Formats: sequence, C-alpha cells, structure tokens
Amino acid sequence: MPTSSALPPILVADDEAADVYLLRRSLVSAGVTNPIIGVADGEELLEFLNGATFGGQVPCVLFLDIRMPRMGGFEALAEIKRHPSLAKLKVVMLTGSDIPADIDRAKSLGADAYLMKFPEPARLASLLRELGALPSAA
Repeated sequence: MPTSSALPPILVADDEAADVYLLRRSLVSAGVTNPIIGVADGEELLEFLNGATFGGQVPCVLFLDIRMPRMGGFEALAEIKRHPSLAKLKVVMLTGSDIPADIDRAKSLGADAYLMKFPEPARLASLLRELGALPSAA
C-alpha cells in the first residue's frame, strides 16, 4: 500500500479553521491517509491549484465552502471548471447552506457533490469511494 506522501492531497477551502479541523478529523476517521491541505479562501485556493498544475500534485478531491472572504466558493468553482487542467477535479461543496438555490447553483457550475457540514465519517468514506478518491477497501 502506498505511503501517505505518495497519495494525492485532499484540499479543503474554508475560512473557518475550526471547520477545517473538524473535517480533517472526520476524514481521518473515515480512513483517509492522504495529506489534507487547508486554504482560507477562493483566491488562495486558485493560487494553490495553479502551483499544483505546474509541477505540484493536483488534489484528488476538493472540499469547498460557499461563503468565504475575497473569493467565495461559487466563483472559485466556476474558475476551476474553466481551467482545462483542473476541469476534472472532483469538487464537493461542503457548507452550512441548505438553500435550494445554492444547491442548484453548485450543480449547474459542475460540483460533483453537495454536503451539509458536518458529515459523518462513514458518509465521507462512501462519497470518496464514489468519486474515486478513496480505495474501495478503505
């Protein structure tokens, strides 16, 4: 089995450090051994992803909050899906919003999944397997 350093990272874009921490704990409980990297907003996210496409390691999945300073999740998602080398990145909107218009907008922009904060580890593991970001045996 590959070591965690050989696995692609999981990226979390959320301006709330406590939310990133809780997701990280849930991912570890779900059996994730990939590195988990947090960024604070959409601009920082795009900077990270631009670096990853030029010699870095593109994440296997991105958990993206909707409401963040400087650049929110919807704007960042639209930018990601326009970028040819990032368009296939699996994006999971992870937010506190259950507003139907937000869910519809996320889907129309190309999000692969939409989860309310904070999903149980078993739900995360199942979703990551569905997205191909976690081996079936995990």
